[in-house]
Amino acid sequence: MKPRTRNLIIIWLLLTGLPCLLLAQTDTTYKIVDTGQILCYDTLIVIPSPSPGQPYYGQDANYTGNAPSYVNNGNGTVTDRVTGLMWQKSPDRNGNGVINYSDKLYYQQALDSAAACRTGGYTDWRLPTIKELYSLIMYYGTEPSPDATSTDSLVPFIDTTYFNFGYGDLSASER
Repeated sequence: MKPRTRNLIIIWLLLTGLPCLLLAQTDTTYKIVDTGQILCYDTLIVIPSPSPGQPYYGQDANYTGNAPSYVNNGNGTVTDRVTGLMWQKSPDRNGNGVINYSDKLYYQQALDSAAACRTGGYTDWRLPTIKELYSLIMYYGTEPSPDATSTDSLVPFIDTTYFNFGYGDLSASER
């Protein structure tokens, strides 16, 4: 492609797409949950939180938002005080008290399970959107190594004070 043609295409994309992008970025009719990230980094290591104008300022940890806040409803559900969403407390599908491979569902099974769910006495359960799922992520979690033999020192990416959680099952070759 000739450089002039490429430049015209880029200009056309910017002129036609940018207004949509700006509109999408400003259309926030929902509350965004803060990530919980409190550490700042340079290119290699954790650093003290930089001030405006200093190198590396502007990281997630420099900004605070709607701190994650939950209520355990005592009936197998947890309410997110920021978004107003209600979640199941545990992904333990078979009720054996252990979250592992046997609790996984394929997409159609998950749809059917949500439709049949009666947790907390509610009958209107559905699968969450990706945006709703992201509201649960605690970005200070730690990722397990694929070769790990223990998850004892790891921090999950979800608040385990309110939600039950299980790492992949090593015996089922999930890592």
